[in-house]
Amino acid sequence: MKKTSSVSRRELLLAGMVSGAAAMAGCVGSSPDDDGEYPSDTVDIVIPFGTGGGTDIAVRTIQDPFEEELGVSTVPDNREGSGGRVGFNHLSQQDADGYTIGAIALSTGVLGSTLYDTDFDMQELTPIAGLSTDRYGLIARPGEYEDFWDWLETAQEEGTIISSVGAGSNVDIGIRATFDAWDIDDYEIVPYDGGGESTTAVSGGDVDVTFNYPPSYFSQVESGDVETLWWGDTEPFPGDEEDVPNMDDIEYDFPQEILSLEVAMFAPTGLNDDIRQTLEDAVVAAREDQEFQETVDGNHGIVSDQAGDQLSETVDSLTEELAQYDDAV
Repeated sequence: MKKTSSVSRRELLLAGMVSGAAAMAGCVGSSPDDDGEYPSDTVDIVIPFGTGGGTDIAVRTIQDPFEEELGVSTVPDNREGSGGRVGFNHLSQQDADGYTIGAIALSTGVLGSTLYDTDFDMQELTPIAGLSTDRYGLIARPGEYEDFWDWLETAQEEGTIISSVGAGSNVDIGIRATFDAWDIDDYEIVPYDGGGESTTAVSGGDVDVTFNYPPSYFSQVESGDVETLWWGDTEPFPGDEEDVPNMDDIEYDFPQEILSLEVAMFAPTGLNDDIRQTLEDAVVAAREDQEFQETVDGNHGIVSDQAGDQLSETVDSLTEELAQYDDAV
């Protein structure tokens, strides 16, 4: 009786070991890195700003076609605070498994990692692909200046007052870089909480000019409260105003991405190359969606054509340029 019982225990132990090994093999086999089944679960998209902003709009506009390409659902995760750095830090601390990615405005992200004490480094995050870009325009009260050249001459000779969306922001840095390039030495930057308030300061006569991107000020152009003096792109100005000079009309010797809102997808450091390529392919395909393109065009933006390797070059260029402005924060 004892011998029979002993054999039974050994058999049960062996069976348990085999069963456990099989279960472990099953778990290993389900990993997306091992069996190529990525994605098999929901993908979270960290948005380092609140709902309704440019980055949030870009993500939610491309969300449906992106999900269609991936074959799984995505969940926008707004984590605002400290100029985006709360969300950037959160993204950098997640597992590099493809199930948490983030949408980052390049100039804001590079600014945060270059000039502030943060847990993330934009040059170490994994670039996926760009979504869309909004260029900035220089705006003033209608009739205050004959044209851009009249304002520029006045600013060079007498100085100017310009509103910004916050000390040390990408717009703040862009103002300094632009005014340096335009030989404007005497200027005062007045910070405001957002683009809408910054534009209202112009229309109300509290400041002379401001830089802003179309979704934040075009409604005031249509109502006649402000007008565009200059457009920060080499492409023609997208609005209805005529004869607005752009970057081709005046010397501009630093990356135009500083004065732009270019939103792109990134992942934590160390993402598997195959998973990264899957995500890039899905973004690139989703950018071709007609509704996405019409929404971007309706906001006077530009659908990005940047893939991961191009984003790396842009981040490197911005990092080098923005390092010169560490006295602004």
